[in-house]
Amino acid sequence: MMVRYKYREVHGMLVNAEPEHFSLLYDPTPCAPADTMLLFQGDTVLLRANDTQSRFPTWRELSESLVINTAMHAFTQGTQRFFLADAKVDQVPAGLVMAPINVFRGFPSTQDAIMLLTAYHLHRWYAQNRYCGVCGALMRVADGGRALICD
Repeated sequence: MMVRYKYREVHGMLVNAEPEHFSLLYDPTPCAPADTMLLFQGDTVLLRANDTQSRFPTWRELSESLVINTAMHAFTQGTQRFFLADAKVDQVPAGLVMAPINVFRGFPSTQDAIMLLTAYHLHRWYAQNRYCGVCGALMRVADGGRALICD
């Protein structure tokens, strides 16, 4: 299945014309047990080892075996919410595997590949923008949004 997104121009910017299908808008609603969690460490991602439906673990699966420091809403695809998880993985939980990011090339679903890469790009953006470009202070995520601020 090929995923196609429709965009429209608003004030010279391209915006998603169908946010009910895919939306990058920040959702402050806390993570629910069935929400998708993507945990990256460098250029690896924590995935289900084998699953015919989805390789992406849920909050329920990860919270049972890992101490998750934070879970930040990344985006929504249809009714499924995706979160970036921050946790230290000393030992990979049973049924899961740390896979290189290029694992998306073998995904049977183009949509899952796009979701993984979108989340990875957000992860990299946060990792590469940890320090303020003016004062060098450590940045933090602003309450209720994606903005990074320094104190």
